Amino acid sequence: MKDEYAPALSPDGKKIAFVSNFDPSGNNNVDPDVYLYERGVGQIKQLTDNTADENHPAFSPDGTKIAFFSARNNENGNIY
Repeated sequence: MKDEYAPALSPDGKKIAFVSNFDPSGNNNVDPDVYLYERGVGQIKQLTDNTADENHPAFSPDGTKIAFFSARNNENGNIY
């Protein structure tokens, strides 16, 4: 099953960061990662690839960076 959620729109409205548990191999127990869709390019780019859950992407005010929450390295969670 593939779920996409937690969309974040860039300040210029041209990019959408979102979270998905997509796995091309068909594995249903995949930890969520952050992806980016850029309007006009029409391509989805995977931004993270970690065994920890990664959620809640947010663009910087100028739209050049994306922050997200992750519980990497057995932590309670941090913003990256």
